Amino acid sequence: MIAATAWPLPASLTKSGKATGICVPPTPEISTRNWAKAGRPSSAAVPPSRARRDNWVSGWRNGFRSDMGSQSLLLRNSAQAGDFASGMLCMTQGQWMQRGSGWDARRIRSAMLAIISVNQQEKRMSQTAKICRYPTPDPALLGDLPEDVRQRILEVQDKAGFVPNVFLALARRPDEFRAFLAYHDALLLRDSGLSKGEREMIIVATSAANHCLYCVVAHGAILRIHEKAPMLADQVATNYRKADITPRQQAMLDFALKVCLHSGAVGDADYAALYLHGFSDEDIWDITSITALFGLSNRLANSISLRPNAEFYQLGRQPRPPKGCSA
Repeated sequence: MIAATAWPLPASLTKSGKATGICVPPTPEISTRNWAKAGRPSSAAVPPSRARRDNWVSGWRNGFRSDMGSQSLLLRNSAQAGDFASGMLCMTQGQWMQRGSGWDARRIRSAMLAIISVNQQEKRMSQTAKICRYPTPDPALLGDLPEDVRQRILEVQDKAGFVPNVFLALARRPDEFRAFLAYHDALLLRDSGLSKGEREMIIVATSAANHCLYCVVAHGAILRIHEKAPMLADQVATNYRKADITPRQQAMLDFALKVCLHSGAVGDADYAALYLHGFSDEDIWDITSITALFGLSNRLANSISLRPNAEFYQLGRQPRPPKGCSA
């Protein structure tokens, strides 16, 4: 099986529709023998004679390097790579040299352009999938945003080292950006009978019930950090009743999940169960409001296919060493 390999392609191919030179091996010094030993198809278009190889190397060094641009051709599996390489051409004296029977320049050009088209489409899909369905500002180019929105994003970036994707998604509507974060801060930054970790437990458990990938991953990372517990977020998201939490916290999450899934059935008995664990009416308001706010957030994130930043997946996974010990 051939690993995914980038095959540089001259920019002139896409400009003129004609291939003016193709670099097959990753280095000009590679030979047919070690090309095959390395797991590449032995039928790759390496000139069979020393004269042709020298000519090919010279052309690669003198012309191809300066014409690579940002174009690349990605062959993802052995079947595609072998089929492509068996009919590959290389240039000598401005003429096509063909290896493999039944191929002509037109067929090879069509095959190359088809693969390029697929790769370009995959690249566009990958770029779109990084954040969400909607256009979002480039985190490196925030000058067009209102100053208060831009400043808030920069503050988060300075603290976290990256810009959480939810900030970029909401920034496309500055009024909603401000309103959401104002309510978020009012609930999560205020003094409360709930610890910061407990508030994040509510978010993770209810977001899991709502199947919200973004909030489970992003707030799972924050939960791990607050509680200094690398496994806790995964436990809470999967089955909080089996998680390493206290009976008080389990009662809190029982109530939050009922608000999340069956709010119409919440009654006096549910409040009484929380009173037994020392929760006040204000604490219960906090549980309810956090659940409600992130019910909104979950539905928005799911609808727009908001993707978590890659950085969130690793945050808090490794416990910090004790003070005075080297990492």
